[in-house]
Amino acid sequence: MKLLIYYVFCGIAALLLLGVQSFFGILLITPREVGGTLFGGMFLVLMCLGGWLLTTAGLAATILARFAGARVALLCASAIQGIAGIWSLLNYPDDANGNLIFSPAPNEIYWMIAVAGLLLFTSVYLIAQGHLRPQNGRF
Repeated sequence: MKLLIYYVFCGIAALLLLGVQSFFGILLITPREVGGTLFGGMFLVLMCLGGWLLTTAGLAATILARFAGARVALLCASAIQGIAGIWSLLNYPDDANGNLIFSPAPNEIYWMIAVAGLLLFTSVYLIAQGHLRPQNGRF
């Protein structure tokens, strides 16, 4: 019974961190027109970046604490953000007049894809090598 409760709470923690990190990551990557806003929409970027960093730290803490499913949650979150970044680059809005300002710029999306790729590589490496495996399970 204790093991079942352990897996349920670890799964809830991993899914919650996966969902929130993916949400903030997709908001950071999605281009939007910010030409008429004060500070160019920077407050939304700062809020999303803060939430993304906080959930990334939470995922790192759950991996270090060896929660079941934490490494897989990092793998899924970074894959979701990488796919969303590639989608945003492929569907980047066109500005025929040259009067619109989009945030984030394509080079910022490239950097976010690189960070998501680094997290993806790290999670694949941790799973493949068996590092920081949970004490009571495989994942």
